[in-house]
Amino acid sequence: MRKLLVAICLLGLFFAPSALQAQFSLGFEGVWGDETDWGIGGRATVDLSPRAPVAFIGTYDYFWPSTAPVIDRQYWEVNVNAVYVQSVSGPQAQTYVGLGLNIADFSAEDRSTGETESRTEYGLNILGGTRYKVSRLAPFFEIRYTIEGSQQLVITLGLDLLFGRVE
Repeated sequence: MRKLLVAICLLGLFFAPSALQAQFSLGFEGVWGDETDWGIGGRATVDLSPRAPVAFIGTYDYFWPSTAPVIDRQYWEVNVNAVYVQSVSGPQAQTYVGLGLNIADFSAEDRSTGETESRTEYGLNILGGTRYKVSRLAPFFEIRYTIEGSQQLVITLGLDLLFGRVE
């Protein structure tokens, strides 16, 4: 059910009326969180520039937190962010800063006793990053901090595949 909800939210980005003339991109990313270790994820972006210097970024990240031998921990998060986009040296190089919402889900199971714990937390993202467009590919680097909720620093490195207009 959760995966279906995530897929519906990400697809919703593509059907926003203001995004009809925008540039879309889908990507994958490797992530590291200071509380949750390494992970991988997917990303969808709707870039409204040059009409407006704004982009909307939705991500789903799954992490593999360090665990004790008898504890099985799982952690994933969904992020929806709005960012201000600034071209640095021509339209290919962009930097961005913005805010967004974070939904983080943590669960753990003690294999020796069978006890489980699960919680979902909500937070506010502050993020910044850079993206360089090369033809239909755009590598990116991003740093995000979540206030409240998961309260962690996340560093992201990934690659977007651009659809729509390419400047």
